[in-house]
Amino acid sequence: TPPVRKLGSTAVVRPLIEVNREEILNYLKKNKLTFCLDSSNRKTEYFRNKVRLKLLPLLRKNYNKNIDGALLRLSEILKEENAYWERVVERVLGKVVSWEAEKILIDFKRFLRYNVIVQRRVLYRLFGGIVSLSQIEAIRSLAQKSSQGKRIYLGKRFSVRKEGNFLIFSSSPERRFKKFNYPLRVPGKNEIEGLNLTLNTRIVDFYPVSEKETNTAYFDVDKINFKKLLLRNRREGDRFRPFGLRGTKKLSDFFIDRKIPRRLRDRVPLLVEGEDILWVVGIRRADKARITEDTKKILEVRVLREEES
Repeated sequence: TPPVRKLGSTAVVRPLIEVNREEILNYLKKNKLTFCLDSSNRKTEYFRNKVRLKLLPLLRKNYNKNIDGALLRLSEILKEENAYWERVVERVLGKVVSWEAEKILIDFKRFLRYNVIVQRRVLYRLFGGIVSLSQIEAIRSLAQKSSQGKRIYLGKRFSVRKEGNFLIFSSSPERRFKKFNYPLRVPGKNEIEGLNLTLNTRIVDFYPVSEKETNTAYFDVDKINFKKLLLRNRREGDRFRPFGLRGTKKLSDFFIDRKIPRRLRDRVPLLVEGEDILWVVGIRRADKARITEDTKKILEVRVLREEES
């Protein structure tokens, strides 16, 4: 059975995903079948094409002629392993994490019994992608130290201190976020100083359906009014239709489902068009302005945290 990738209500069947380009072209030539090529596939200014046209031929020639198959097998292995670790994390969360009066408590003694892979994944899951890798490592380092009462600040978002048997996460009053509302340039680079992140926007003519990056989202240009694009945090009564779902959902319920703590929810940036949420940045995009077979031009929005930009 060929793999199927869900794109909202559309199912993309990928029967040739395990067949390389050379095999396909040989088959077409042998059977005298006509075909067409997308001209954008030859443009090396796109990173995806540069890898396919420059890097992979180099690897095939000088290192491993079967590199395509090796990468495909690696992809399948990683997908299976990721699914396994996600199930592990679900179990661990219930054993080491608790909530108390607008605080998040992690029993660090139990937390440290787990493999470093589980530790990192628990923290990523807990904070919904809000913190960076360096902040994750700072939290892990604090858990391992013997000093009590020590506090570290995680950017301008919140702080964590070690107290008793717990790592206690709470809002930093002096660093608390207020309501924010930033207009976006398209195309262009948008530096959001108050959030320590950068949004890069550009118009492209391809959509990498095989990629799943939490820091990048794609939208149909013809379905968006660029003048109404904003980056803001949540407002009372916010609703949106998560990508792939039929009905709308309260943003507050979505945050609860994703286990994003109440004190962190005002810090989650939202990409909106007017009143409509397009993307809960780094977590889930909306169904609005989704890519279809009729899409002609695509808006790419890529988010870079402070350490990446």
